[in-house]
Amino acid sequence: MATVVSVPHPLAACLQAAEALLGPNLKWKAAEDSPRCAEFVLELDGPGGLFEECGELGDRMKYVCAREAAPINAFFAEAGLPEIHVSEFPAGAIGVGSILHVVLSWMEPGASADLTVADGSVHAGAWIRGGLRRVLRHPGHPHPIAGVRSQDGWTAWMTATDKTFDDALEAADEIRRLRGGAEDSDACLSLRFPKVSLAVPTDLDWLVGLSTRTAQDCFSVGAAVQFTKFAMDHEGAEIKSGAAPILSAFVDVDSWRDPKA
Repeated sequence: MATVVSVPHPLAACLQAAEALLGPNLKWKAAEDSPRCAEFVLELDGPGGLFEECGELGDRMKYVCAREAAPINAFFAEAGLPEIHVSEFPAGAIGVGSILHVVLSWMEPGASADLTVADGSVHAGAWIRGGLRRVLRHPGHPHPIAGVRSQDGWTAWMTATDKTFDDALEAADEIRRLRGGAEDSDACLSLRFPKVSLAVPTDLDWLVGLSTRTAQDCFSVGAAVQFTKFAMDHEGAEIKSGAAPILSAFVDVDSWRDPKA
């Protein structure tokens, strides 16, 4: 089963950052025939939306805007994400890059502890006994949802699943479902979980066609890339995820008229 990753906040931060070049209070329209894009747009605004959460991340979220590729590529290379590289884009287009970088140190570090799974294979794991939240339970999910506190007050939630996901979008939908109905349950005395080290790209084809309108022009996402690195062990966790959409100007159907008519 392939690893799937969903980190929407860098994408939302890019849309906010685009206002530096395109103007404030942009309204975004989902790409046609892309339910995932429509869902993403609905998640942007309002209380608890992605824009609000990006603001709460503070300096954990950084971004750059440019009218050429070189500053964007330098931004990612200097931040340790050289895997993200955008090609030169045409005059009139803009590029936006953002990076979410969060480092968590567990409130009480644990120890290494190998995990043996059902087929008898042994994998690198971690064991923690302190700094744990109460277990959450969801009526449609058979496994406990455990939370590990970090030294700066954050909580990392994790659970097992019997499902397989074809892509990151399905995984994100499952996470939202669990977040919406999980309830406080038993005390958690200790926790074993896999150690993780991954570096994966995310397919953003669903974002192509996302558009916005300024006083002078219309802009649409013509290409977008994202790459995420994530590591977790008995001492803490670190995520670094970067995204870079390219927005090109276009003439929309509503503007197809004779200026002399």
